[in-house]
Amino acid sequence: MDHSLEQHRELLRAELAALPPVSPRMAACRDLFRRIRRVAIIAGASRSGSSHLFALLRRLPGVISPPGECQPYYRLHGLPLNPGPEGDALGPETSKLDLDAMAGEMLAMLGSAATSKDRYDTPGLLEAHTARLTRTLLLQWPGFRGHGAELYERISTGLHRGWDPRFGPVSGGPGWNDLTEFLHRLEPRFHPSWYDGAVRTSGEPSPGIDPLGPPHDGPILEEPPFLRLAPEGPLEPRELETSWLLLKTTADCHRPHLLRALFPEAELRWLHLVRNPASSLNGLYDGWLHQGFHSWDLGNSPTLPASGLDLEPYSSRHPSGRRWWKFDLPPGWPALTALPLAEVCTAQWESANRALSEYLSASNETCMRVRHEHLVTDASSFRHCLAGILSFLGLPKEAGRAFEFAAHPLVQATRAPTPYRWRERAALFEPLLETPAVVDLTATLGYDPGRREEWV
Repeated sequence: MDHSLEQHRELLRAELAALPPVSPRMAACRDLFRRIRRVAIIAGASRSGSSHLFALLRRLPGVISPPGECQPYYRLHGLPLNPGPEGDALGPETSKLDLDAMAGEMLAMLGSAATSKDRYDTPGLLEAHTARLTRTLLLQWPGFRGHGAELYERISTGLHRGWDPRFGPVSGGPGWNDLTEFLHRLEPRFHPSWYDGAVRTSGEPSPGIDPLGPPHDGPILEEPPFLRLAPEGPLEPRELETSWLLLKTTADCHRPHLLRALFPEAELRWLHLVRNPASSLNGLYDGWLHQGFHSWDLGNSPTLPASGLDLEPYSSRHPSGRRWWKFDLPPGWPALTALPLAEVCTAQWESANRALSEYLSASNETCMRVRHEHLVTDASSFRHCLAGILSFLGLPKEAGRAFEFAAHPLVQATRAPTPYRWRERAALFEPLLETPAVVDLTATLGYDPGRREEWV
């Protein structure tokens, strides 16, 4: 064990524990997670559109969720900060993990996006937003650690003096700019371009920001592009019993047993989100060459070759490309460290979908397969797909009537969405799409390998 990394985690855990709670009423109750009865899990390989589906479904009435992925809570309370050859994979054995602390950290961030726009006058909203924003910034930026109490006080004072809670230190606005300057003094690399939405349509880095390196040194808890928080009021304990808890963390494809361990008494329902392999591989390839999506610093891993990563054309573009991995880390990853980037993307897509499919086939968990294409192609397909998800979760069909196809949330995008974009790299991907393993999995996921011309 790297004792410096473990000490780093212990100090951060202590600082978070000392902050005021998001919801005092929730904090006063014991064993709150035991009250959760229903958990809906969006699972799929990276770049399959899970962030988009999560942003959509968390706006439904009767749904509560953390604001983003659970990876920060997992890594803060037990998952390794230096990976072994198994990568992100985790078997049924979870005794070395602090499951109660993971659940508690998740609980501290829960909110309801369905009512956030109508609850700016809700008692406790400003306090809840202050607590969530402070916790999020501490998880994102190591340079802020040790300043949590001061950060909380500055945000709280500003909000009570009239700062608009719809804005923040990333988007700016009256009052918030002063906080942004304070944060930049603590961490010079703090910049809005590290946040979701800042460079997603142009792909161009911001001046003074390293376009390919990681946002900071040391282990990543939340993977960039970082989360922007919208204000959401505090939950009441009863909402845990009556709502669906919605979760989404792409690496959970490799560790589905962790979700069952976290919620041993709850009903779990899986939304297995799939996307045609050509678009998935193209999305991964774009992400590897994008400013963001750093997940693992492998520089201190004993299983990394001395020469470092050799994933062309990624690794030679920047010194960090020799040590920083992006997206999920499949089991057996040391065998991937000197492959062309397109083959690494193929291995990531294949291993995630295969691991999840095998788990769901062998378990008694309830699952619905959702095609990403049905959510983005046209309004009719969107409405039909959303109706199917609502039925699967037992939610009234009226819950989705306010959702418009043209008003889709654009999240975690590297470029503006374009149909058939994968064809720009068709010559690169088509030999990989024709390998027996990929053809087999493509058919298993419900796509016809012989009709690639139809893949959006």
